[in-house]
Amino acid sequence: MSEGPVAVAARNNAEWCDLVCRGHGLPGEFGPGFWVNRRHRLAYYPSLVTLSPQTSAEDVLRALGAPVPGTGVKDSFATLDLGPAGYEPLFEATWIHRPAGRDRPAGGPLSWQEVTSAEELDAWRSACADEAADVFLPSLLESPECRVVAGRVRGRVVAGAMVNLSERAVGVSNVFCGERDPDEVWSGLLDAAARIAPDRPVVGYERDDALRAAIHNGCRPIGPLRVWVLPAGG
Repeated sequence: MSEGPVAVAARNNAEWCDLVCRGHGLPGEFGPGFWVNRRHRLAYYPSLVTLSPQTSAEDVLRALGAPVPGTGVKDSFATLDLGPAGYEPLFEATWIHRPAGRDRPAGGPLSWQEVTSAEELDAWRSACADEAADVFLPSLLESPECRVVAGRVRGRVVAGAMVNLSERAVGVSNVFCGERDPDEVWSGLLDAAARIAPDRPVVGYERDDALRAAIHNGCRPIGPLRVWVLPAGG
């Protein structure tokens, strides 16, 4: 049986998490129904991502081993109850999916290009203005699985995203808009992603204004996800 779009999106996201961790010399591992990394402590990155709606809370807790405060779990299908184990919901979001082969978005007024040097990556991180971007090392630029894309105005980075390629999808994450309209950013971003991998659907997850902009530009919501975290003292 072929995987549904949420499972494809979750797998793509887990591969992205693993790519970032590998850049720090801390690879995770793929198990039956989950990706897990018990070693890393990178901010904003989970220690486990579920890959199947059949993965149970017991499976997750067994894979994680001894509880460590700060551990995050990406419940890709929003089916787990980790509360009895001391975890608390951190946030909820919605998976998005844009099929391959659809007409590309218009692109918008920004010039979207790939970041290809450490200096350009520094400019991207500065424009992102989010400490979550500190985990992105220049080694990402050498990976065939990753593209760092930037939306520019007169050469200045004003928007951007990470694009990761997996076998069945191209993922977009860490999207930032700065002071630009989210609609114009998503129009250009989705056009850039379609140029990078025209044969694969675009997937990711978003909330609030970003979710509305993604849907307005041709993505469809395909299911909820929930992120759990074990607080200090949990």
